[in-house]
Amino acid sequence: MKYTCPYATRKPGSVSLYCKLLVEANKPFPYCAHQYLCRITNLWENTELSRDCPVRPDIIGKDHT
Repeated sequence: MKYTCPYATRKPGSVSLYCKLLVEANKPFPYCAHQYLCRITNLWENTELSRDCPVRPDIIGKDHT
C-alpha cells in the first residue's frame, strides 16, 4: 500500500496535492513537494519522501541523518 501523508489534500477542480499546513499558513504555493503522477491511478500521489517532510510538525526537530 502506498504511503499517504496525513496533511496531503486535494482541492475540487485541481489534480495536484496540496499541503494543509501550507494552505493554513497562506503560503503562495501550497503544493505538496513530495508528489508524482501515478501511471496506474492517473492521480498525483505522495512519494515515500513525504514521511520525512520538514514542514510536518510531527517530525520537526527529528534527526534526518
